Amino acid sequence: MSRLLHPNLALKFGLALFVIVAGALAIVYFAVVPRLESRLVNAKIQELERVSPSVADRFRGANPLTRYQPLATFFSSSLNARVVVLERLQPNSRLISVADSNGLSSPGMGTDPIARRALESGGTATGRIERGGSERAEVAVPLDSTTVVLLSASLKDALANVSLVRRTLLLAGIAAL
Repeated sequence: MSRLLHPNLALKFGLALFVIVAGALAIVYFAVVPRLESRLVNAKIQELERVSPSVADRFRGANPLTRYQPLATFFSSSLNARVVVLERLQPNSRLISVADSNGLSSPGMGTDPIARRALESGGTATGRIERGGSERAEVAVPLDSTTVVLLSASLKDALANVSLVRRTLLLAGIAAL
């Protein structure tokens, strides 16, 4: 008989429990997913940054006319990253591709913000950019005042891992509710 007298209490308790569980899952989701993405992207950038000094040294010691392209191809295969040597012919002009491990330079390479920042600062520049619908981690190291070597790695695998965790958390949350 008491069950019939307090049906609203059971409904309120169930609704409160639902809100508490949903809130806890939302907190976990928003605490884990962005941090995971940031850490995976930073790990890829740091991986490129670790090898960039030795890559730059090899390019500095090479003949630009005969050795840049083979070096770009070699480092691309060993680093699983695109390697591009860009040169600025005049101040504030577009960068020209001198060597590209892809063979053909993409149209956006001449205005790459990471490569430009490295040339302007005279030091290593790093960052995350989008090119051709693909997120990329980039590290650029100046070879001299007008030439820069750019290491660019796809973030496809890292972002796929983040997407998997995102889906798993959402599905687990739905199942928990």
